[in-house]
Amino acid sequence: MVTVMGATASLSASQLSIEPGRSASTEVLVRNNGSVVDELSLRVLGEAAEWAVVEPASLSLFPQTEGTARVTF
Repeated sequence: MVTVMGATASLSASQLSIEPGRSASTEVLVRNNGSVVDELSLRVLGEAAEWAVVEPASLSLFPQTEGTARVTF
């Protein structure tokens, strides 16, 4: 789990197995723990950024609500 400025994020799978030439995906659950509406941008950093896609790339969340995005490698 990652906490950033009043928001938390956690992956549905901590590990993924990917066969060459195939793709794999996992969901990321994001929660706005703050008291205002936040728009959170989501992206993969590091070496994996070149071959990862996050959909949607941002979530607009009301206070104390959750949203999900899919990360595909």
